[in-house]
Amino acid sequence: MKKFRWFPAILGGFLSGLAFYFVVSMFAASPQVWALFVGWLLVGYWAGTGKSRAWGRVWLVLCIACFALPIAAFAMGANTTADAINTSSNEAEQAGAAIGGAIGTTILTGAASFIGFFLGIIFAILAYFGLRAPKSVSISSAPAEQEK
Repeated sequence: MKKFRWFPAILGGFLSGLAFYFVVSMFAASPQVWALFVGWLLVGYWAGTGKSRAWGRVWLVLCIACFALPIAAFAMGANTTADAINTSSNEAEQAGAAIGGAIGTTILTGAASFIGFFLGIIFAILAYFGLRAPKSVSISSAPAEQEK
């Protein structure tokens, strides 16, 4: 039977589930609580069976979620702008909703891109060091000096 690593499964699964929750909720433009538990269970199980590379798996999932954050923010902004335009009663309100939605979506996507890029790079570095194979060190005797 494989050894199951509980600490990375519980804590890492929760952190990954939380990131998954934010990304899925932004795509749906409403809170999706089920995504937290699904992400927690799936990533927790995957990380728990990861032997010595359990945290590397968690960092990899968090890296992917952070790089998906700007795309989700753009989808949420576009969805909110479309809803605002569709609920407007006249053309002036529609024009205001379109301009305001474009400005808001740009700011939201820019902030999400900044945060997602830097956190994604940090998690990618952590995933690299967490998933790479350990170097094998071999000790050999020093060559004997030759006499002249």
